[in-house]
Amino acid sequence: MKKRFLMIADKMTLPLYCIVIIIAIFIDYILLIPGQLVIRTIAALGVIPIGIANIIKLFNIKYSINNQGKKFKEKLYLNSYSIIEFIFIWYFFFYTFFDLYIYYSPYLYLMLFLGGVHYGLKMANHKLYK
Repeated sequence: MKKRFLMIADKMTLPLYCIVIIIAIFIDYILLIPGQLVIRTIAALGVIPIGIANIIKLFNIKYSINNQGKKFKEKLYLNSYSIIEFIFIWYFFFYTFFDLYIYYSPYLYLMLFLGGVHYGLKMANHKLYK
């Protein structure tokens, strides 16, 4: 059950990421749409399962790599995918849930950068489609 929830949350991230980025880029035009509050509410509620799945991954032993006898640099390299995924998911969660795209545009640039790094690393590791 837990594994299935993690898979569903992982599959929800990319489409929701695309929707949020489109909202952020066209925010001036989306604010003119009468149903824009519903779209933004659905996006904000959609990231809640993603945040819950990330909390579950933190406590899951399967995702951690044994670091005994390794130097700090080697630990960072071995856990780079987990670290980047953690940073991206939590920034994406706060960015969407608190509507940071409305306030200041550098948040959008940071979101695009983190999303590019995360999905680039995922494609490089062939973890985009399991």
